[in-house]
Amino acid sequence: MGRKVALIIDPDTGFQLYGGLKPIEKIVTNLEKMADYYEKITNFTPSSDYFLRQFRVEIAFLENAGGRAGHGNYGVCIGPDFLKQTYDRVIAGEQMLHQIFYYETFRNFVDPNVFTPAFDYACRSDPMCYGWINQGFVNVFGCLVCKDISLEFLYAGDQDRSGFRRNMENNYLGTYIERGETWNSCLGTQGLCPWDQYASIDGIWSGIISQLYDMCGENPFIIRLFRLIPLMAERRGGVNYERSDHQSARDNLFIAVSNASIKASTQEILDYFRKLHISISKDASTWSNFNQSKMEGLMKY
Repeated sequence: MGRKVALIIDPDTGFQLYGGLKPIEKIVTNLEKMADYYEKITNFTPSSDYFLRQFRVEIAFLENAGGRAGHGNYGVCIGPDFLKQTYDRVIAGEQMLHQIFYYETFRNFVDPNVFTPAFDYACRSDPMCYGWINQGFVNVFGCLVCKDISLEFLYAGDQDRSGFRRNMENNYLGTYIERGETWNSCLGTQGLCPWDQYASIDGIWSGIISQLYDMCGENPFIIRLFRLIPLMAERRGGVNYERSDHQSARDNLFIAVSNASIKASTQEILDYFRKLHISISKDASTWSNFNQSKMEGLMKY
């Protein structure tokens, strides 16, 4: 156990501490470093009712899943293979976590009453097919922000942070652009990519978020963006938001990104959205101009 994290290994996994407890202690320290930084970046602390520590990390066998986590509440469950990969790298002297720890932990920071209403929409093919922007953030958030706290990143055996980002930006978003896909042919229509029925559109959103991260100012941009999310949720009616309203979802994303950016101009961001065939209404600019001072106040930290 650490200051914040309770790491619990189910004995049924048969996990062997062949390198001793020191690597586990370092993993707990890394988990706490990640969680603390997530709180700083998002300005949000997930709730917790776990009596031992605030953040419970359980290692156990999971059927048909590598990990599980709740939204808005601290706590994750991770398969033992991912702990083993992390454990081996820590023994070798690396300060790192496997991608699944970053990924599942960020689910704890997706408040369904605030984060989800800000940008969420349902695909036209199925009103129950929603949450893709949320998932885009979940995929890539830790990969992006944790570079500033010297935590390395491991995915799919030996893929590092830059390799993971290239996959999202080139294989998902790059294919979307090369094929000339649009909101109506892809992002707003169905959960699966038109060119690959085994790949879902959250990978495209991860590529978009990854590129906006560089365009708009990296972690200072992300900090400002997250301080606007409650206002963006309020603009769509909070928990009563309408998932079928694609335009307000697109407009909200543009408003938040363009106002949070400390690098790219509003026009550059608008041009980027247009390149991706993500249309933005005139109302977005009107609302943004009217609420400029309120947003600037929220983004001070």
